[in-house]
Amino acid sequence: MQAEAGNGLSCRAHEWTFERNGTVMPHSVISYYAGATLAKADDVLSWHLMIQAMSQQDVANGKLPSRHQLMLQLCGDEHLPLIGKAQDTDSQR
Repeated sequence: MQAEAGNGLSCRAHEWTFERNGTVMPHSVISYYAGATLAKADDVLSWHLMIQAMSQQDVANGKLPSRHQLMLQLCGDEHLPLIGKAQDTDSQR
């Protein structure tokens, strides 16, 4: 997607009230799911799939309104390792 000259792209992040560790508080929808799944992901694709799956499950269980369901799209190398999780591929051969 490319904006016309002089016009920037904009993003409107939705906020919802989430419960985490017994505390209920408003949180950005994208950052909530990104933060909740990052530690379990190995690369950008697995992180993306975990974010999508968790948010879809919460919509199905009534924890997140369907109007806030995430529809993220990856651009670039989806198998890029996440920072701190890079593997030394030469030593694994």
